[in-house]
Amino acid sequence: MLESVAAKVSSTGPICPGHTLVGAGPTKVVVLHGWFGDWSVFDPLLHALDRDRFTYAFMDFRGYGSSRHLRGDYTIAEIAGDAVALADSLGWATFDVVGHSLGGMALQWILAEHPGRVRRAVALTPVPATGVPLPPEVYAMYRSAAGDAAQMGAFIHQSVGGRYSPGWQRAMGEKCVETTTPEAWIGYLDALVNTSFVDRIAGSSARVKIVVGAHDAVVTEPMIRATMCQWLPNAELEVLPDCGHYPMMESPIRTASVLEEYLSREP
Repeated sequence: MLESVAAKVSSTGPICPGHTLVGAGPTKVVVLHGWFGDWSVFDPLLHALDRDRFTYAFMDFRGYGSSRHLRGDYTIAEIAGDAVALADSLGWATFDVVGHSLGGMALQWILAEHPGRVRRAVALTPVPATGVPLPPEVYAMYRSAAGDAAQMGAFIHQSVGGRYSPGWQRAMGEKCVETTTPEAWIGYLDALVNTSFVDRIAGSSARVKIVVGAHDAVVTEPMIRATMCQWLPNAELEVLPDCGHYPMMESPIRTASVLEEYLSREP
């Protein structure tokens, strides 16, 4: 089962973002993508998912993919609120969350603000709740990449340790431009730079599996050990040796296996 559902805007309630449903199992999972491109970054691992045991709702952020037409404030809180609204629309009182990079930061907001709703969470190469403060010249460089496939592809290439072909780099950049509005790109850049909520998440009893890639040039093992592993007493860290910042693309079968093993554990 794979069903794409367009975003719905209600005059009397919250926005239900666009999303794609995969599977029909009893364990419900909301999946959040990262800053570079829409939910389709998870395409390579779909064939490895247990669709009889899990139902996955792959959400598109405002300004991305099937939610491309939705404007917003482009904040971490907004992503988290839309994710909870999506779960509500699907009738999921409790659910699991998987979040990649920017989506991993939003995952932490959900854990902090809606602790009773989430059973377990898997954070794939997540941005910590400190955000990523950037020097002005680096911020300007990222901002200038909005709508520029070559620059976006170059940033992705760096994040995986520069280990893949020019064709993959080019395709990734083009996919980002195709699925992302410049307004949303810049908005979420500001969210990454200016958002910090360590005081909200520190000490949380949430059950979280954190996955990082050994070749990740953005979210490194030392960074996560010094941040999320310190804040979350029930966090479990795994380093995938053959991955950079995109484990779902670089090692899809292993990534699917890691997240489903963790989500299959009893509370």
